[in-house]
Amino acid sequence: MDRTSINEVILVGGSTRIPKVQQLLQDFLKRKELCKSLNADEAVAFGAAVQAAILSGNIKCDKFNKLKIQDVSSMSYGLESKNGAIMNVLIPKHTPIPARKELLITTCSNNLSSFSIEVQECELFSPAVLFNLSGITPKPRSVSKINVSFVVDDNGILNITAKDMSTREKSCSVICKKNDHLTPEEIKKMMDAAARLKAEDEENRAKAAALNSLENFAYKMKATARGPKVSALDKKQMEEAADETILWVDTNHDAKIEEINDRKRKLETIESKVAFL
Repeated sequence: MDRTSINEVILVGGSTRIPKVQQLLQDFLKRKELCKSLNADEAVAFGAAVQAAILSGNIKCDKFNKLKIQDVSSMSYGLESKNGAIMNVLIPKHTPIPARKELLITTCSNNLSSFSIEVQECELFSPAVLFNLSGITPKPRSVSKINVSFVVDDNGILNITAKDMSTREKSCSVICKKNDHLTPEEIKKMMDAAARLKAEDEENRAKAAALNSLENFAYKMKATARGPKVSALDKKQMEEAADETILWVDTNHDAKIEEINDRKRKLETIESKVAFL
């Protein structure tokens, strides 16, 4: 398919509202206008709803009955031998799933009895999983032949099977993308860090609220000190305490919340004594 075969371009995702993104699309597709009738934030949900209706078999709209929504692989999958085989992309990104690809590879060293293979998600440039095929019949290089099968199912889970064509020995591995290949220890560490950061955020919010409350009270007390019923001595005391507090707030953003509340109580005590005179 080339650009001239595209009938319509629908923008999906909030970032497609960026004018530069739209301009790049228009320049690449040689179009004056793009389809903007669908809310970009709701496009994925709309597509999922249409797909669910189609799969249910109860849809009555002829337009939807003719519509086909195809799931695709979000990553390119390939393999590279630790013993020197060349990297091969078997399932390119955006391949319709379910998909199955096979590749026949040969050994690159003499008399190998085992074979290590790295399965990669190519866009990440890092090994997704390492598995070994043992039981290879020792032979000169390029004689042993190994068949590697990649199968991505409807759920996007990759199943890998390697087979020595001489002995029919298999080694299987499964990549599940849902947890980004994190170990249980890594997941726990991340959860602990998230809990710690949440507690710190709550403490910082409480501290910021206390500082704002203290500062507002200090300005309020300065306004009260200017009232006609406040004596000159009380006015001086209130204004000095308020000014000192405002300066303290500006220079003590890291103060503990107990200290902040203690300073506010002292201001309240000064104001209450004036109020009862």
